[in-house]
Amino acid sequence: MATPTTGSLFAKDGSIRLSPAPISAAPTAEAKPAKPADDRQIMQHDSNRMHYKATRFEKYFPPPDETAGGAVGRHIGDAIHEIAKSLCDPDKSNTASTMLCGAPPPPASRKNTDERLNLPAASLVGDPPPVTVPLPTCIAQYNDGKPLSIGCPVNTPDLAFKAQMRVCIDLFRAGRRLKPDCPADTPARAAAE
Repeated sequence: MATPTTGSLFAKDGSIRLSPAPISAAPTAEAKPAKPADDRQIMQHDSNRMHYKATRFEKYFPPPDETAGGAVGRHIGDAIHEIAKSLCDPDKSNTASTMLCGAPPPPASRKNTDERLNLPAASLVGDPPPVTVPLPTCIAQYNDGKPLSIGCPVNTPDLAFKAQMRVCIDLFRAGRRLKPDCPADTPARAAAE
């Protein structure tokens, strides 16, 4: 049996010995620079994956970067908001709240029954015989807040306003007292005619 030599492949105990790979002095590939250790983009994540919605308890926990002055300002703002909400309550009507909160919205007009909203499409109408209703009847229905009869002109609201203005201008030119519903610019309208 042959004895292993120092340059052989086998060791004295019979195991296989591999020689180390030769090291070359020339670089084989361009080395990529490593990312800096303090790169903050590595740990950035979408923190709101569940689409978090604040609860009613959120107001008891301050924001994480809030200062003492910011906390005082936030509490003062919350107190002012609560006071304004209690003063502007529509159930409580007093003169102080109307001055601070503004006038309440006006109620819906009685005259919002416009025939144009109830007209069918032109293709379905065909050519019906025209129905004519006297204009004073249409204006009276409009002023009373009743729905307009079929056959009243579509521009009945405009015609009613013009008729009311005609009465106001005639009263102004005659030197008589104006009705309470006449607009304040009746003299200017009379001069413009």
